[in-house]
Amino acid sequence: MSKKYLQTLEVDVIHFSENNINEVLDFICDGEDFGMCFEDAREDVISAVKLSQKINIETPCGIITCRYGDYLVKNPMKIFEVWISNEEFEKYHKKITYTMNDLNAAIEHCENKINELCGECKEEHKKLLEMLMDLKNKREGINNESLNINKT
Repeated sequence: MSKKYLQTLEVDVIHFSENNINEVLDFICDGEDFGMCFEDAREDVISAVKLSQKINIETPCGIITCRYGDYLVKNPMKIFEVWISNEEFEKYHKKITYTMNDLNAAIEHCENKINELCGECKEEHKKLLEMLMDLKNKREGINNESLNINKT
């Protein structure tokens, strides 16, 4: 029988609308200088957002698009997700479960990506691999402790 583990992940969420464009831009930059997050000046970005009613966010995995009405989610590693409704977000983030096989597959994926990528993406995958290995070691430690408790 495979065990499932509940992973609790603290995330920040902002509802994107035409009334909070500046807040969303600050949310994306997360304390960084605006020029580090966007190529254009802030006023130009705001004008483009008002015209298109969406914002494109460049991430290591590609560009994601957030439209008016969407929920923009940022996890502690500053990885963004876009959700159309709060209900879908709540349903997904309420229970993120994974098995040891899922964890091993994620570790293998990161190891492969480290060999394929370069620069910042490679460094981010190295950090992710280290975190996954720590999590695996903790899970294995918990399993070993429970086996020892059952023996006594």
